[in-house]
Amino acid sequence: MAVLKNLCLLLSIAILAAGCSLLAVSHFDSNEQSVLTTILQVSQDKRVCTDAGAVITVVKGLNTQAEWLKIYGTSLPNNGPMQIMALQLWQATNELNTRYAQASPPGRVYCELKLDNVHKLADIMHDVSARRPR
Repeated sequence: MAVLKNLCLLLSIAILAAGCSLLAVSHFDSNEQSVLTTILQVSQDKRVCTDAGAVITVVKGLNTQAEWLKIYGTSLPNNGPMQIMALQLWQATNELNTRYAQASPPGRVYCELKLDNVHKLADIMHDVSARRPR
């Protein structure tokens, strides 16, 4: 009888622990998703790489959006994995922004490759964000 009672108690604790772990999952955030969608949209257009003035404006905008995402993500509970990805995204956009702020900016191929990298990072984050429970 005592064994059955202990088994029921153990089972109840396991169910309670499992239920509490589900509550610790970060939830969908429309602000985060919106900024990721914007970054995806902007980073897919490689035509800006042929226009020196336009690319500087686009790169600054991407860097600002990625930095916003990095800062905003720290205020969301249970958002550790997205915080890590947001930091990586910001590092990629910041490197691009830094290179284009130099006196001799990089060429078209560098621009296209870096925008493609930013796009892939944002796409992964966008998918992760979209799959979160609402």
